[in-house]
Amino acid sequence: MENFYDQVEVLYKKYDFTDDGIFNINETNDPTVLDSEKVIVETGTHLVYSKKVSERGINVTMFPMVSSSGKLYPGVLYSQE
Repeated sequence: MENFYDQVEVLYKKYDFTDDGIFNINETNDPTVLDSEKVIVETGTHLVYSKKVSERGINVTMFPMVSSSGKLYPGVLYSQE
């Protein structure tokens, strides 16, 4: 099996890519509602009161694409949780 970079070099020579035709994509997920905080209590405490967030937010998935020449193509996807 060939090394990844050897395979990339073969493709570069075969298709003659320009800097505008090579992209890096990085996907990230950012929820709009944060998790609730942890509750710390003294040992032996029987009643612990905590506030639970019942809010449902929007899940935002971002996938910016950057070409080798430096052009940025932002991509955002919104979905209900």
